[in-house]
This record gives sequence, structure tokens and C-alpha cells, in this order.
Amino acid sequence: MWYVIFVRAGHESHEKELIEKIVPPALLQRCVLLRREVMRGRSGVWSKQEEVLLPGYLLALSDDPVKLHEALRDVPGLTKLLGGNGTTFAPLQKTEASFVEMLTADENEVMAMSEGIIEGDAVIVHHGPLKGYEALVRKVDRHKRVAFIEFEMFGRHVVAKTGLEIVRKFPGQPGRESDTAVR
Repeated sequence: MWYVIFVRAGHESHEKELIEKIVPPALLQRCVLLRREVMRGRSGVWSKQEEVLLPGYLLALSDDPVKLHEALRDVPGLTKLLGGNGTTFAPLQKTEASFVEMLTADENEVMAMSEGIIEGDAVIVHHGPLKGYEALVRKVDRHKRVAFIEFEMFGRHVVAKTGLEIVRKFPGQPGRESDTAVR
């Protein structure tokens, strides 16, 4: 089952390395730092870069959360499993786990850029991991080439920024050209 590990924001990569070194492989099948691919513009030149998708969180695949929690105590820094009452830990729900697996379909665990259009108030994604998940899109910033998606994970609503290239917006639509609120 997938479990959520809370770590210090900004130190996710370092914490992931420590966890993978300290926690025995029998307790931790996989530790994932979800990342997203975004476009960054500098001096008129756009390039793809990677950023942390969910700052402060790692995902762990384990069959024994109690022993995993005990092993995490040996990891320096603030790491803990979320969703527990101290003795039991709640795994991600089936829909959340499916969403995580969709996000990590890339072998590098990077959510690739998506590409789509805006037609009226609707975002239609033609390529990328957001295809089929358009209902999660809450806002699009065309200028920065990002979408803000909202989904439920860890028992709460999470808003995350993902890469989305809008290749066309049909004319005559309300709203600012660079920001489009979608509901």
C-alpha cells in the first residue's frame, strides 16, 4: 500500500536519499518524490525544468507501515507517516493510489507537461498526464504555462501546480488573456 511521509519542505530529495539508505528494503519497496515538468522562460528562451509537485511530502510503498514508522524514527530530520493515530496508519485510498500511479507512470517519476486547448470555459487536454483529468483543473495561467489542479489526497484537498501548454484559446472568451479560471 502507498503511505504518505511528511518531510521538511525544500529538503525532499535529501530526505528521500536518507530514507532509502536507512530503511531496510524489506520495509520500503519504493520511495517516491513526485516531481512535475514545467516550462521556465528566461530572456525569451523557454526550457523544461523539474520541480517538486507536492512540497513536504514523499510517498512510500510498504506492506508494513508500523515497522516502517519505527524505521523512520532513525532518519534525521522531521519525518513521519501521515494518517495515523500513533499505532495504525491509513494508506492512500484506491482512487488516490491510482492517481499517484498515473502521475508516476514515467519511469523517472516526473509528471510530464500536458498540452491542450481552452474552448469556452473548458480545458481540453490532448496529450499528457492530465488527459482525462480535466475536471481537476481549477485555473490556467497561459503566460506561465501552468495549471492549478485540485484533488483529494491524504484525506484533504490538495492544490498543485502542473505544466500545461495551452496551444490555442478560441476567441471571444471572457477573462484575462493570461489567466483563465476554470470550474
